[in-house]
Amino acid sequence: MAEELLSVLTQVDDRIAAYDQKTQAWEMLESKATQVESSPELNAMMAECRNRLQAIQGTYNQLHDHLIGMGAGLRPDAATVEQLRAVTQEDIGFLESECQRLLAGGQGIEGRLAGDATQALAAGEKAIHDAMAGNDFAEVIRLYEQLPAGDGLKPAFASTYSYGQALLRFGREEDAGRVFANLLQEMEQSNQAGQVFQLMQLVADIRFGLEDYANAFTGYVNIINRYAALGENIEWARKQQAVISARHNQSAEVKQFATLMRAYLGFNQVRDGYKVVLLAEGFLTNFPESMVAPTVNRILFESRDSAEAWYAEQFTQISSLKEAGRTAEALRLLQALPLENLPADKQAQLQGLSDEMTAMQAQEIQKQQALETAAFEDAWRKGQEHLVLKEYDQAIAVFSGLLDTSYAEQARDRIDEAASLAAQQNRQKAAELFVQAGTAKDQSDRVALLQQSRQLLLDILEKYPQSDLVDKVHKNLERIEQELVAIDPALLAAPLPSAAPEKSAASMPGQEGDALDTRGPANGQPAAQPETEAPRINRVQE
Repeated sequence: MAEELLSVLTQVDDRIAAYDQKTQAWEMLESKATQVESSPELNAMMAECRNRLQAIQGTYNQLHDHLIGMGAGLRPDAATVEQLRAVTQEDIGFLESECQRLLAGGQGIEGRLAGDATQALAAGEKAIHDAMAGNDFAEVIRLYEQLPAGDGLKPAFASTYSYGQALLRFGREEDAGRVFANLLQEMEQSNQAGQVFQLMQLVADIRFGLEDYANAFTGYVNIINRYAALGENIEWARKQQAVISARHNQSAEVKQFATLMRAYLGFNQVRDGYKVVLLAEGFLTNFPESMVAPTVNRILFESRDSAEAWYAEQFTQISSLKEAGRTAEALRLLQALPLENLPADKQAQLQGLSDEMTAMQAQEIQKQQALETAAFEDAWRKGQEHLVLKEYDQAIAVFSGLLDTSYAEQARDRIDEAASLAAQQNRQKAAELFVQAGTAKDQSDRVALLQQSRQLLLDILEKYPQSDLVDKVHKNLERIEQELVAIDPALLAAPLPSAAPEKSAASMPGQEGDALDTRGPANGQPAAQPETEAPRINRVQE
């Protein structure tokens, strides 16, 4: 029967708290209304809404006083139940009326009467609710601490309670204890009996978990004295009080139970895994005859069910990623689990899964290396073929494709080799064209040959700047451009004419050693054949 009375009292107190909030909001609304021009119709509606709000709040307050004055063990009588039913209907009617929409700022009234702070508070509290539902405790803390303050604004009970819980789950037990203690004081001042009982127990438990035994003991005594009529509802407080009283003779037991309490109150499944389960099992192993063994067993069963469901979900997700070949993601998820807070059999199971996926990754790396090696050897063979066929630009393109691989050093050597051979080849062709220009009888043919020779040399500077022939090419260019300027200075800017017929080659005039060699790329000797064997592969360290 005591439980039924407490349930009704809690319901009434919740609505009183809600209408206290509405009263604060309404007073702000009326204050804003005095600052703007409003119609007689709006003023009349606001007056009617004010009367309805006060009537409902007054009825709930009467019910609260009546329920508090009832004797222990009695249930609410029929008249009280009927009064509660009637005021609940009035309450629902208010929530569905224009009055509530006016408070909520609907139909454009918000912009005229509601302040920005009220809007920010409402939006912030909704965000807190959503973040708490998603167990994003860090976000709850951030949002609450950014709520607007002043001007009579005060967060709702649910928002402050969520803030305290988030602090608790975030490991800030001292801060959480202060938040709940302040909230308890507010609820006591407003006669919120249901919330007062809940908060008194929570504050005392937090003190116990922090090993602040004196304040915890006082808290449990206050609960017992104030709510003795609630019977089994205060049995928890009696047991906690008894444990604290025995702390001098059973210090190890009390300390271990306090550690369990602290972990239980601040439990965060993602961070803690089976931590509470392991602590509870350890306590029962060490102190099987403890007076709080029934309490610890209840904590154990509750926590174990939650942990098993969580672990099964995590294991299924990791296994699914593994079967889909997404081993890297599976390993990241596995490694993010709180392995130190898992039972030995679960750790062994995950270690086996981790070893299996690590081996799969190693096989995949080996496979990828084999593919890279095969691709490298194929590209190398094609590049070598281009070199043999004197297709130097194609060879450079192929070897350049290997510069971002582990074979970059060998590829760069082949690029330099191809560039050197290409530069020699172009310089040889330029020399032949220069010789032909010297024997050309038609001036237009001579100009065209000189231009083609010049273009070949310019191509060397642009395409093969790493060649060791660059200095000689500059001198050859200077000689050709002197010839062109002697004919017509404007020729240096003229477009390249079509190629003239090739003739026999001779040396280009110039300083000794700098003349264009017409005999071949290496002082009259045949060009060296490039290596055709691929270099030894540098394996990636496993």
